[in-house]
Amino acid sequence: MPLACIPFSPDPSMAAVREMLRRYGSRIWGTYGFTSGFTADGKWWSKNHHAVSAGLVLLMIENYRTSLVWKHTSSNEYIKEGLKCAGFSESLLTQAVTPAYLEDVRSGYRLQDYPANE
Repeated sequence: MPLACIPFSPDPSMAAVREMLRRYGSRIWGTYGFTSGFTADGKWWSKNHHAVSAGLVLLMIENYRTSLVWKHTSSNEYIKEGLKCAGFSESLLTQAVTPAYLEDVRSGYRLQDYPANE
């Protein structure tokens, strides 16, 4: 769901939502918001609404608006310790850096070496 990506890419995320609504309208949007799924070609869509992703979407929208959730989670000692145990480290970067990416950087693997950038 593009709305869950809004803190990372606000303009493209909103553009994707608008385009999906323009293309598929009431097939993917109903009384309770977006349906639980649909195919990119628009040939199938769910008639159900599941709240599984609604919480994530709400958290990400609030993160985009105020950074409230990130401020609280980044200051929580249990979360910080868990992330440290999982191999994450503190950074001054505004983007997320996974342990795997950090290992690539430490080993000299350059961004332009990634296949997607060829």
